Formats: sequence, C-alpha cells, structure tokens
Amino acid sequence: MSPPDSIPFQVVFDVTRQVPQYWWLLIIPLVMIVIGLGVFRKIPTATHRVFIVFFLGFAIFLALLQSILIGKEYAGLRSALARGEFERVEGVVTSFEPEEFTRNNYERITVTTSSGPREYQYSWSVVSQGFNGGPFYKGVLREGMRVRIADVGGKVAKLEVER
Repeated sequence: MSPPDSIPFQVVFDVTRQVPQYWWLLIIPLVMIVIGLGVFRKIPTATHRVFIVFFLGFAIFLALLQSILIGKEYAGLRSALARGEFERVEGVVTSFEPEEFTRNNYERITVTTSSGPREYQYSWSVVSQGFNGGPFYKGVLREGMRVRIADVGGKVAKLEVER
C-alpha cells in the first residue's frame, strides 16, 4: 500500500471553485416582486393595494432571507477552507448507500480512516452549500474508493477521489 500523500487525487467538488448552489431559488421571490409591482400599478382600490403591499413585503423578505442563508453558508465554507480551518479526512469508503430519488432519503457514506470511521449524510433535496450529491455526481463515489475530504463542521467543503 502506498503512503497517503503519494496517491493521485482528483477534485470532484470544491466550494471555492463554484458559484453558490441553489442561487436560482431567488428567482421565485424576484418573480413575485415583479408580478406584485405590475399588479400594484394597475389596481385602483385601496383594499387591493394593501394586499399587494403585504404580498410585496413578503416577497422582499423571502428574497432577503434566502440571500442571507445561502450567502452566509457559502461564505463560511469558502473562508474556512482559505484559513485552513477544516479537518482533513482521508480514507476508504467502506459503506455507501446511494440516494434514491423515488424516496425522500439521504445518501450516506462511511469513510474509514486511521483514526476510525467517519459518517457523512447529504441529500440533493436539502439546500446546502457543501457537497450534496445529486444527479451531477452520480457514480462519483463507490465502496472501496479512497477519498480525501475537507470537513467544515460536518459538511463536505471539498471532496477528492482517488484517480
């Protein structure tokens, strides 16, 4: 068996090399705002205008909340990697349970390291800026594969697999 540093790894996921995931969720409240503004201009009655103002307020609140939540996690993972504030987990995937898109479950892996097993679970259907599997990463992980993970608070900020 070769020493861990001599094994060639390929980066599969790196939060620092991509835009925030799920940014497109902001489209929903932005469309709500555009529709609300269009309706607000055309409705003459005060009662309807009050409803539209509340509608617009909710849409703006939703857009701000989503921006803050997505941006905070994204910036946190990126800065943790840049400052070296992560745990390096390197080992072999000894248990791999793929996510089934017909059921609402998580993909699970167990990485056996020299200091013991580490378990990770993630799902494509959960909004997260860390590695979360999904159709773009189907087949990337499998049992017996050697991996290297940059773990930031239990989230996979960077994933490398053996070539």
